[in-house]
Amino acid sequence: MTLPETATFVLPLLAIYSLFCLSSWYLCNIMPLSRTAPMKLVLNHFAAASAMGAFWVLLAVAWAWTLTRFFPQFDTRIEPFYALFYVAGVLLYLLTVALHYLLSSVESSQQAQTLARESQLKALKMQVNPHFLFNSLNSISALSVADGKRAREMCIKLSDFLRTTLQLGDRESIPLSEEIALCLNYLEVERVRFGSRLNIEQSIDEACGHCHVPSLIVQPLVENAMKHGISGISENGTVRMEVRCGKGTLLIRVSNPYDPEYQPRKGSGIGLVNVRQRLEARYGEQGKLEVSRDTSNPDSPLFRAEIRMPCGDDPAKSADSH
Repeated sequence: MTLPETATFVLPLLAIYSLFCLSSWYLCNIMPLSRTAPMKLVLNHFAAASAMGAFWVLLAVAWAWTLTRFFPQFDTRIEPFYALFYVAGVLLYLLTVALHYLLSSVESSQQAQTLARESQLKALKMQVNPHFLFNSLNSISALSVADGKRAREMCIKLSDFLRTTLQLGDRESIPLSEEIALCLNYLEVERVRFGSRLNIEQSIDEACGHCHVPSLIVQPLVENAMKHGISGISENGTVRMEVRCGKGTLLIRVSNPYDPEYQPRKGSGIGLVNVRQRLEARYGEQGKLEVSRDTSNPDSPLFRAEIRMPCGDDPAKSADSH
């Protein structure tokens, strides 16, 4: 057979057969690998493959008879190859079955990874509120001994703050502007306790306010600055928040002075660990928390906690638009 004869005969048959082989997808869905007995899988798929192979041979016979009008004695010359066509049809159909099961396994694996990631994020976020609440109650306890009036004022501010955190904590993502406002409310609560010892500085790029971030992702950094920094110094305790964004990346930096010799009261120690795990679980390598100490000024060393993450829009709105 010449090359034009072969191409004219085989290519249309392959095109038609490829469409019919898509039917194996429905059979694979009816009989998933994990919930179907092996013998049942073998018998059903081989029966379907045999039927499809026979069907392809019938198509080949009909097509060969049609091509006889253009190529002399074509049906006679192709007849010895029908058995080969049958075997090839069976194998091609079984190949599509294997590919469909492979695609199904990959999809199931991705869904399992997504569910595991969402469960991890929810578990990590559930740690935030109890962790903050325990530290705040300790602060109120310490303040109540020295000044009952200020302790009551702190309780009121703390109540308002917790109400806000509960509302935000139910949301997966919030605008950065809301997260920063929450941090400032927290610092106002702590200002009742520390008074003039606590100063607040901000350097926030307003263009970053639309970036959506995981709820309660920045507040633990500010809380850490209070517990391990401001609590250990006697005056001029400045918590500085900086926010920058550009080229799709959001940078959040919280810095505070600290006393290297101060040993804070031991706690669960999950604050920064929680933030790092949440960033890694949600953004992978694109979400990072880095901490550093600046001792260039020995009289006032600084501790810095810096978050880098993608600056994105609200995921819920993005999903709706798609």
